[in-house]
Amino acid sequence: MANRGGYRPNSGRKPKAEELRLIETLGPLEPLVLENLQRGIEAMDFRFIKLYMQYYYGLPKRLIVLEQEEPIAKNLPAWLDEVSDDDLKTVSDIVEKNS
Repeated sequence: MANRGGYRPNSGRKPKAEELRLIETLGPLEPLVLENLQRGIEAMDFRFIKLYMQYYYGLPKRLIVLEQEEPIAKNLPAWLDEVSDDDLKTVSDIVEKNS
C-alpha cells in the first residue's frame, strides 16, 4: 500500500511517437474496416448502424433530472436534530420579528 505514487515503469501517457506509430500501423487497414462497416450497415445490423451514428453524429446529450422534496442541509450542528418543533417555531418567530 505504501508504494502507490511516484514513477513506475510503463506508467502514464504513452509518448506521442508511439501513438503516431500505432496510427501508421492501423492506417493500411482503414479501407478494410470501412468496407466491413458498409457491409454491416447494408445488412441492417443494428450494431454497425449504432457505431456509425455514434461516430458521425456523436452521443446524444444526457439530461439528469434530480427531484427532491426537501433541500439537503449541510454542515448543521448535531444538536439541531434534538430540538423540538415548538423550539424551532419559537426561534422562527423571533427571527421574523427582528427582520
